[in-house]
Amino acid sequence: MLNNNNQDRMEELIVRYLQQDISEEEARTLEAWLQEMSDNKEMFFQLKGIFDSVKHRKCLSEAEVERSWQLMRSRLKLQSAVRPSLPAGRRRVGRALAYASVACALVLLGMLGLRYFGINPVMHGSYTEISVQKGGKPNMVTLADGTRVQLNAATTLRYPNNFSASAREVFVDGEAWFEVSEDDGTPFIVRLKQQTVTVHGTRFNIEAYAEEPCNIVTLMSGSVTLESQNQGGDRINSMRLQPGQRVCFDRLACTIKMEETDVVLAGTWTKGEYRFKDEPLLQIARRLENYYDVTIRFDDEALKEIKYTGTFSLNQSIREVLRIINHENRFLFIQSGNDFLIKSKKHVEP
Repeated sequence: MLNNNNQDRMEELIVRYLQQDISEEEARTLEAWLQEMSDNKEMFFQLKGIFDSVKHRKCLSEAEVERSWQLMRSRLKLQSAVRPSLPAGRRRVGRALAYASVACALVLLGMLGLRYFGINPVMHGSYTEISVQKGGKPNMVTLADGTRVQLNAATTLRYPNNFSASAREVFVDGEAWFEVSEDDGTPFIVRLKQQTVTVHGTRFNIEAYAEEPCNIVTLMSGSVTLESQNQGGDRINSMRLQPGQRVCFDRLACTIKMEETDVVLAGTWTKGEYRFKDEPLLQIARRLENYYDVTIRFDDEALKEIKYTGTFSLNQSIREVLRIINHENRFLFIQSGNDFLIKSKKHVEP
């Protein structure tokens, strides 16, 4: 627990840091505090939710600013929003400065503090691009219309700062969970590589990494329409999904496979778990590379096709996960830094 002097000091450093008005020594002090406890980093992550909800607004009402300010101070475990020892006039000035600080802090938070979570927001004129790097923690983004998007590791979301009157359009490279707000007059469109998802108010998961050959869309509730294109941009298929269905689109072969699926499996990563059922080891390895920012290689092509079923927590280490997968002792893995070699036992010298 911080004493009052330390509380005041941390409050000052956080606001100055978010306003880009902090010395190197002060930044080191703040960074050390962030590393002390998970609660300190969690405070930054929770503030990101506030940032998402207000960054599209050009101004805030006094009541909204007051709520944001109170929440920010509560995260720092402060007892009151204004120091009671200040005279009334200085309290009013202090509160006005506090409002300005919160407004700046909430906007700049997405550009600065999120580096602690492997998240890199970048502004491109009227668009914002948020990237969760390999090994980064999943991140929730709330769009201007109230739609919630959770981004997995190695994922980029690009979206307009303000949606147009005719369409709500976003772009995804990676894996994302969507909870789309209904708006009959304005369709919600997700653009993937060689595929367009038109949403009719729903929850669904997208796995569409540009460097991988397949897009996978799993529908939990509601309805979506998928339109697939070949590499030249020509439409080759259009279909409408029902809840419980999954579509795998091979962008190279231009083939589409629809199947009934256990929708729980698709969304477990949003709760800190990864569940897989009859999944090839190669596909599991590709996910682990994103989750842990490692490289996984195989010395035997046959190993890639072995199918596994299991569950692990994303808080477990990569070595623990590989041991869980290898419970039947069918392979060996050799680590060198962030590089892992999955080695067939038949290639091991007796």
